[in-house]
Order: sequence, then C-alpha cells, then structure tokens
Amino acid sequence: MMNERIWILLRDIDQPPGAIGLVGGQASQFTWPQPIDTDSQGNIYTTEISIGRRIRKFVFDGLR
Repeated sequence: MMNERIWILLRDIDQPPGAIGLVGGQASQFTWPQPIDTDSQGNIYTTEISIGRRIRKFVFDGLR
C-alpha cells in the first residue's frame, strides 16, 4: 500500500492497471491501512487502526 491506496499489480505488465481507495474515513477510503490478505476467490480484506478501526472486504469481480 502506498498513499493510502491498494495498488493492483499484474505480473505481465509494467504499470499497475488500477488501485482501490483514497485518503479518508468514508467507504472506499483508507486511514492508516494495515496488512491486507486475500482469499482463493481473489477478494481483498483490509484493516485500519485509525479512524473507525475497520475490517473490510473488497469482492473481486474481474479486471476491466
């Protein structure tokens, strides 16, 4: 994570095709995001230790 965003990286291209999140405390925003994890379906789980102390799940629906 960099700049309060989760960057999507693909091995076969040099540039990240996208990112999740911006700085803030609203939905799809991050404040002090901590380690992330994924599951076998490609979903992303995040936690935050600052505002809201949230645990969130981002459901993978493919790359466009």
